[in-house]
Amino acid sequence: MSIKSIAYFIFIFTLPLFFQEFTITGNIRDTNNTPVAFANIGLLNETNGELITGAISDENGHFLIENLYSGNYILKISFLGFREYTATFSLTTDKDLGDVVLEEDNQELEGVVVIANRPTVRRMVDRLVFNVENSTLSNGNALNVLKHSPGVFVTNGKITVKNSEPIVYINDRRVHLSSSDVMKLLEGTTATNIKSVEVITNPSAKYEAEGWAVINIVTSKNIISGYNGSVFGNYRQGYKFPKYSLGTSHFFKANKLNAYLNYSINPKKEYR
Repeated sequence: MSIKSIAYFIFIFTLPLFFQEFTITGNIRDTNNTPVAFANIGLLNETNGELITGAISDENGHFLIENLYSGNYILKISFLGFREYTATFSLTTDKDLGDVVLEEDNQELEGVVVIANRPTVRRMVDRLVFNVENSTLSNGNALNVLKHSPGVFVTNGKITVKNSEPIVYINDRRVHLSSSDVMKLLEGTTATNIKSVEVITNPSAKYEAEGWAVINIVTSKNIISGYNGSVFGNYRQGYKFPKYSLGTSHFFKANKLNAYLNYSINPKKEYR
């Protein structure tokens, strides 16, 4: 048998090993051995830190991440009031982490008494409702609330739910802004007036979701009255001709009026 044939058979028999899918499982508990429900579990690429996939723990603290290929990963587990758990490992078989213990993040302030409730999570048929009104998160901004919401991951300047960018609603009304503008808007918005965050993974027909997940921020009063706009552009020199794009978006919201305008142009001239 020729060397070429031997190499071919080795390739055929080892090919399934490269595409074999693995799982990661575990149980999240606190130092009192109590299950931690609705904790965020994020799996990142060790090389570039990009979020690959994520999950949340169930009512018993159990989590399962499926359809993973062999490689090097960073696992991050977080829940409000606990220190973030981080583990780095190489995945070559199914991995059972067993009991992962989260330590409470206690911050003592001398001479200061802080009275606030811990946010609660309620699971409904099509959504998770994260109640944050008058909680420890009310002193921050809206983006910080999303960072602690179950099933929501804010990494590398992006908001993701179920491995895709969600559509953001405020009081069941869609926010017609780009992803970067939504991030800026939420970062500059106080969380004082936020009652709850609804993470909807199976949106009904009343949402313009088009198959995407929805984040609906419920507030006690309007938090985005006014104007928000942006202008963007990029330029790249091709082999013969330049390639560029220009655009602008504008969003205005009042008590009874919503107006949205978006325009972009991407002219290109190809050389063959």
